[in-house]
Amino acid sequence: MNQKRSRLSSVFACMLAFGITTPTYAEQVAVPLGQQGTSLDRDQLPQPGMTMDQVYTNYGAAVKESPAVGEPPISKWSFSGFTVYFEHKTVLHVVVHHTSS
Repeated sequence: MNQKRSRLSSVFACMLAFGITTPTYAEQVAVPLGQQGTSLDRDQLPQPGMTMDQVYTNYGAAVKESPAVGEPPISKWSFSGFTVYFEHKTVLHVVVHHTSS
């Protein structure tokens, strides 16, 4: 009997050591993202690959322009509803500003 108990203890110790225990479950909570930013659709925003000249022609002057920093040089133009990030003179990424509801 002691040998059986010792064997079960060894098995249990191995299960704990290797994380083999009874499964645990967690409730998955899905939180929908609200409508963020402006009413602009992604299609209405500058697209990656556009040039600074194209952005200026299509969207006008930025509210604020930040000079390039780093290597490669990254600059940004802030508009009323979004910010455009440039690498050299090419659109790298566009971020829509969050507006609270």
